[in-house]
Amino acid sequence: MDGRLLCEYNMFIRPAYADAVLSLPWEEAARDRGGSWGSLKNILLHILEVEDYWFQHVIAGRLHEWTDWDFESIDSSAAVSTRIAAVEHQTRTFLGNLETRDLDRTVRMQRSGDQPPVDFTLGDILVHVATEEVHHRGELIALLWQMEREPPPMTYLRWIRHQAGALQ
Repeated sequence: MDGRLLCEYNMFIRPAYADAVLSLPWEEAARDRGGSWGSLKNILLHILEVEDYWFQHVIAGRLHEWTDWDFESIDSSAAVSTRIAAVEHQTRTFLGNLETRDLDRTVRMQRSGDQPPVDFTLGDILVHVATEEVHHRGELIALLWQMEREPPPMTYLRWIRHQAGALQ
């Protein structure tokens, strides 16, 4: 499985979910609904945080620079949109520089304290990041349904049709 395709799919579908969340009144988007990260806004931010963490820090060998995001300081739809644009720009640059041979490269993740490092292939990290987003998108879908709102289309096959030029 080529995780690059899954990441591209996520970036294709993500704007519709961001719009679904950010078109809500801010109080509704930021309200704790009991999800994994509380609010719809925070779940959306967590998706981006995971992408930033793995692609820009773990893979890049800059884990020592990592600081967890303060979701509560991101306090407007505009601030979330700005964060989405910044992370997606970095991700597109990162993915654009990858070649197929890079997917087998070993990435060593130094863990905290006296825990030994863990090795992953870059390809496995791409799949991990992509599936992490899919899991949380399912959570967004469920929370939108609970709010009696229809979530945006989500299928991978829709993206494939779009890629082939059959869907505008």
